[in-house]
Amino acid sequence: RRVLFRSLFRSPEQSYLDVARELMVGLGYQEVLSYSMTNPDNLFTRMNLRKQRIIEIANPKVQTLTCLRNWLLPGLMEFFNCNLHVEYPQRIFELGAVTVPDDKAETRTRDNDTLAAAVSHGNASFTEIKSVLDAVLMNLGLEWQIREARHLSFIEGRVGTVIVRKTEVGMLGELHPKVLQAWALENPVAAFELNMSRIGRIRGKQ
Repeated sequence: RRVLFRSLFRSPEQSYLDVARELMVGLGYQEVLSYSMTNPDNLFTRMNLRKQRIIEIANPKVQTLTCLRNWLLPGLMEFFNCNLHVEYPQRIFELGAVTVPDDKAETRTRDNDTLAAAVSHGNASFTEIKSVLDAVLMNLGLEWQIREARHLSFIEGRVGTVIVRKTEVGMLGELHPKVLQAWALENPVAAFELNMSRIGRIRGKQ
């Protein structure tokens, strides 16, 4: 009765996010929550990236919280870093909002619902995270493809762009050794990140 009551008041957008969350839990992944505020060092330097345009705080009161996150994966890496002595494999995910600049919006920012997942253990691989992503998208009723890509956070040749109905909706791959070193991680990490807002719009057109 409780589930039925909740479903009556859920928007279609929120319902499919709930489905994605339940799928990740069913696949053996633990949900984590990270702060929406972070810093450029976590978002870019430790992820082996050049700094990009982000939403920064004018007068931050804490040096480690100076901007809004523009993607979720750094938060998952920070979680691994804080749990180095926890038993492996570690499988985690986060489903939350990220904020990006948007000059066309009234507030000059845009929030995107985003799903990121990461697995870490001695044999974590592209194949493993691809199978997880395939299960999620298949159960959301979506066909997808991988397009060869280059992203400095990932190992070249072990990273790809996720394409749904000719639209780029995310990425997946194995994290680069420089990223692992920056987060003091000894085990490989494979991960994906999806723009769920974009996927929701695609589903709405079906």
